[in-house]
Amino acid sequence: MEIGNCTNLAYLSFVETNISGSIPLSIGMLKRIQQLRLYETRPSGPIPSQIGNCKELTSIDVSMNLLTGSIPRSFGKLMKLQVVSLWGNAFKGAIAADFGNCTELIFFDVSNNFLTDNIPRSCEASRAIVMEQQFSGCNS
Repeated sequence: MEIGNCTNLAYLSFVETNISGSIPLSIGMLKRIQQLRLYETRPSGPIPSQIGNCKELTSIDVSMNLLTGSIPRSFGKLMKLQVVSLWGNAFKGAIAADFGNCTELIFFDVSNNFLTDNIPRSCEASRAIVMEQQFSGCNS
């Protein structure tokens, strides 16, 4: 079954299931998805930028996986996003200033990755509890 065919899906949770492969591009077809939990399932590769099409998404937890690449700028399109947990992956680069668009954000954890910059100033107005450890290339 192709995940993109589940267009009425509101909640998707796979926890500690050892799913192999990558997060499919068709994830962006889940227009009604509100919560996406792929905690410790072991997908690899990047989070598809199509995630920005999931306008109802309030919570995403893809912690403790093998995800790589940069954190998609398209997260900035998710105005209802409240919880972002991306810790324990291999994300690289800077966090896009677009996260400042997520004004409902209350929890943001990007610790234990390979990010190269601090949380953008655009996010400072957010009421989010930000969990960040050391960023590579930053002075502590």
